[in-house]
Amino acid sequence: MLNKEFYDSFAEDYNSMIPLEKQVESKTKFFKRFIYDDTKSAADLGAGSGADSIALAKLDLYVTAFEPSSEMVTQAKQNFINQNVKVEIHKKRIMEIDNSFHNSFDLVVSLGNTFANINKEEIEGSVVKVLDLLKENGKAIIQILNYDKVLKEKERIVNITESDKKQFIRFYDFCDEKVHFNLLSFYKNDLSNRKLITTEIFPYTKTYMEGLFQKSENVKIEFYGDMKMSEFDSFTSNNLIIVVRK
Repeated sequence: MLNKEFYDSFAEDYNSMIPLEKQVESKTKFFKRFIYDDTKSAADLGAGSGADSIALAKLDLYVTAFEPSSEMVTQAKQNFINQNVKVEIHKKRIMEIDNSFHNSFDLVVSLGNTFANINKEEIEGSVVKVLDLLKENGKAIIQILNYDKVLKEKERIVNITESDKKQFIRFYDFCDEKVHFNLLSFYKNDLSNRKLITTEIFPYTKTYMEGLFQKSENVKIEFYGDMKMSEFDSFTSNNLIIVVRK
C-alpha cells in the first residue's frame, strides 16, 4: 500500500489511537523552547490530524500546514474547528510545496516520523525544501525514530494502544533490505472485525540525515534523543530529533 493510501485508510481512527488533547499538551510544552519574540510563523510538514499545528497556533503563531493524505486533511480541518484555531492547510507532499512559500517561515516542524515515510527518490529534495521554506535565522525541527536502534534490535512491536472500542497494534516486518510498517486494529467485543494495513517506511539513520543536511552551506545541525532534548545515543535513544538553524 502506498504511504498516502495507508494514512487515508486509518485517518478516522487516528485520534482514537493517539488522543489529540494529549498530543497538543505535550507538543505545546516542546515547542515553547523554540519560540522567541521574533518567532511569528511556522510550517507543519506532514501535519496528520493537526495536533502540532494546533499547538503552534495556541502559541500565537501563524501556522501553515501541509499534509498529503486527503482523509487526514479532513480530520485536521475538523480538529482546527473543534480547537478554535486558525490554520491554513494544503494537501501537498513536501516536494509539492511551491516556491511561493520559500523564505516564509521562522519555524519549520516535522514530527511524527514524517521523514521516514518519504521515499528515497524524494528525501534529499525534501531536506532542501525544508531549508528553502525557512527565513534567514529560522529553525527547523525534524523528528524520526532512531533507526540505528530499530535496525539493530529488530523489535517488531512498536506500540499497543486502545480506545473505548478498539485495540491498535503497530508493528514492523523486516524484509531483507526493506522495512514494512503495519497497523492492526480490531474491535474489543468482536475480534473477527479487524483490519490490517501495511506500508513501506524508510529507516534513515542519524548519519544519513546528517549527510543530507551537510550538503547545504551555512547551516548548524544539532541532534537530540527525545523531546526533553537529551543527548542522542545511537544505541539507546528511541528518537532522533534534528534541529537545524539556517
